[in-house]
Amino acid sequence: MSDTDPKWYLSRNGKRYGPFYEVDLDRFHRTKQLLPTDLIWHEGLAEWQRGASYKPQSERLQELQKATTDRSMPRQPDEPATQPAAEPQATVWLRIAMLMVAVLVGAVLLGAGAGYAIKYFLE
Repeated sequence: MSDTDPKWYLSRNGKRYGPFYEVDLDRFHRTKQLLPTDLIWHEGLAEWQRGASYKPQSERLQELQKATTDRSMPRQPDEPATQPAAEPQATVWLRIAMLMVAVLVGAVLLGAGAGYAIKYFLE
C-alpha cells in the first residue's frame, strides 16, 4: 500500500472507524463484515455511500476487463461468420437494368459527340 492509495472511513451506528485501505474494505466485503447499512467514504467522494454500493476491486477489474474484451476481441474461430443477407432477385435485375440504361446513354452521348466533331472539325 502506498501513500497515494485512498484511505477509507466507515461509519456504523453513528461511530466512525478508520482509516482503512481498499484491501481492508475488500476483506470486510468478502467476509460480510461490511454491512449494507454501513456508510463508507474516502477523500475525493462528494458524500458518504452505503456499504451495499461498494464493489471490491477485483469485481471492478473484472467488469472493466469484460467491457474492454467485449469491444476489442476478434471473433472466435468456432463462431459462425455472419453472412450478408442475399439481395432479393428484383434488386439484382434493377441494378442490371440501370447499368444497361447508363451504357446506352453513354453510347448516345459518345455518338453525338463524334458526329459533332466530324461535322465541324473535319469538313
